[in-house]
Amino acid sequence: MKKISGENKTCYLCGVNPANSADHVPPKNLFPKDYQVKGYKLPACSKCNNLLHLDEEYIRDRFSIAGQNDTAREVFQQGTRRSYLRPYEMLKSVTKLDLINRDTVPVIIKSPAGIHIGNTTGIKIDAKRVNCVSVKIIKGLYYHHLGQRIPDDYNFDAYFDPPNWLPDLLNKPSPLIGRFDEVFSYKGIVTKQDQATGIWWLSFYKSLGLIVVVENPTLAKEIKAQRETKHK
Repeated sequence: MKKISGENKTCYLCGVNPANSADHVPPKNLFPKDYQVKGYKLPACSKCNNLLHLDEEYIRDRFSIAGQNDTAREVFQQGTRRSYLRPYEMLKSVTKLDLINRDTVPVIIKSPAGIHIGNTTGIKIDAKRVNCVSVKIIKGLYYHHLGQRIPDDYNFDAYFDPPNWLPDLLNKPSPLIGRFDEVFSYKGIVTKQDQATGIWWLSFYKSLGLIVVVENPTLAKEIKAQRETKHK
């Protein structure tokens, strides 16, 4: 955890505590160790910075196993593999490697026409843990681009690449876009009425994608009421 310097700032996550550390968005453990730039550095308090460190490690482990490029394999060798070979980890009654083996599943690969192409190995991923980390990433990206926090009462819903949403999202122009080599890419589309409301696309290792919808609960109720009125 790196200390930050400069003017006094408030944590971008809680909006209450003074920022005494720099949080990385996306998590820096998703990057190979020799990368010079590991995401954006944002002002955070130490409590918020460390709050999801176990979930971020879980995401690194699962995504580096499921990722389909050389960078994912490099992160697996440097981070994931070393973490489950740690001496104290191997002494546990149920080790991290046991959990990885438990969640490894066979996957049948088919063409768009349904023709069997081959077989591979996949791994189950805990959606709740992915959601927690993806929400933190979106809050960080929003803060980086707009210099503001997403209000605490906003709703976040994460989906694994819904095919009917992704093409439209990627084709729309937006300044909320970025890429960190083969590790992480993203794009956000926000509404004119409320910039905190929008849809974000996150891509990890060019093979794992998420769509995250951020919604203003008050605005959502108003839109729902307007639609119900029209249908009466």
